[in-house]
Amino acid sequence: MTRLSMVIELSDYAKSDIIIIGGGAGGPSCAYYLNQAGYEVTIFDGDGPDKKPPVHGEIRG
Repeated sequence: MTRLSMVIELSDYAKSDIIIIGGGAGGPSCAYYLNQAGYEVTIFDGDGPDKKPPVHGEIRG
């Protein structure tokens, strides 16, 4: 049995300069620094838009 992927309307993200695949610890970190540099960034994660991305090892700030 295969897991079906969620289909989304990509036109909502057409204004993004960079799309990051993966919401683990590295994805949001890269998105933060790219955004600070002036880029419009979107993160896609396998769990979908309604679920909190996994943070491996829990980042504390």
